[in-house]
Amino acid sequence: MSSGQRLDHPLRFVPHMRDAVWGGHRLAERLPWVPAGSRLAEAWLVSGHPTAETPVAHGPLAGRRLSRLIREFGTDLVGTRHADTVAQGRFPILLKLLDVDEWLSVQVHPAQGDGRHETFGKTEMWIVLAAEPDAELILGLKPGTTRADIQQAGPSRTLTHWLQRHQVRAGDTFFVPAGQVHALGPGITVLEVQETSNTTWRMYDWDRPLRPEQPRPLHWRQSLACLDTAVAVSNPVVPRPETWQGLDASRLITCPQFAADLATVAAGESVVAEGDPTTCRIMVVLEGSLGITAAGGSAELGLLDCCLLPAALESFTMTGLEHSRAAWVHLP
Repeated sequence: MSSGQRLDHPLRFVPHMRDAVWGGHRLAERLPWVPAGSRLAEAWLVSGHPTAETPVAHGPLAGRRLSRLIREFGTDLVGTRHADTVAQGRFPILLKLLDVDEWLSVQVHPAQGDGRHETFGKTEMWIVLAAEPDAELILGLKPGTTRADIQQAGPSRTLTHWLQRHQVRAGDTFFVPAGQVHALGPGITVLEVQETSNTTWRMYDWDRPLRPEQPRPLHWRQSLACLDTAVAVSNPVVPRPETWQGLDASRLITCPQFAADLATVAAGESVVAEGDPTTCRIMVVLEGSLGITAAGGSAELGLLDCCLLPAALESFTMTGLEHSRAAWVHLP
């Protein structure tokens, strides 16, 4: 299956940028690859979704997209535990940044793909990167809310009476299983980790005026079909302290779709990490800057830069160019 080239170095990707009516300007102020002053709703950092696959940015594999990498390298890319991913041909998780200036629609995602356009459902999580003082989000139903309450409210502002609001602070983590109603509010920037799906069923869109050039239809029937009124998830998530590769770390989420940790590297500290042939890892720098060096190449990563470490890597070295904190996401 291999093309003769080796997956012996970290892979960086060209982000895919998207705007929406709710997009903001904070990412343009923080990221050198976002045009100054532009509004940006989403930056897809690592994506194997066919509507927006992110190509490799540098090195001998530059320009190749994740679907081609899976075809060429198979489990050397994703890990020996994930032969099913190779058979499906689609990378199972997607990482993106969201910059929110207006309420996102009240929405819900299905637990399974439709077998045609979408291979996966859409369970997701958010790591809050920035939040204004009064920022809040919607996640889940208020205790005691029934399906009949939701049906009676309909796709109107009355619906929001039954929805649970959460105050948001930078550093919070929220877990959003498929079927749980949710909406990000104004003044929030997040790193989102999700299954590779672009299916969103809108329940309510805050009575925004219709724009023919940017239609935002509601999907009431589909929403009710996948809405889980029984789901009960404790949010925000309480991190669990642990040690990873000798570093101070914390486990944020473990679910069947993905797992996520935070790890800190001190300025000037170098750590040799063992590879894991059973799975790949994606790293996103949340604070500071890091160097990643492997047998076949290296990468210097600044704020909100990311890279994919293939399962074939036997080891790699992390060096804190500054005091750094990074999110590490892997396939369980």
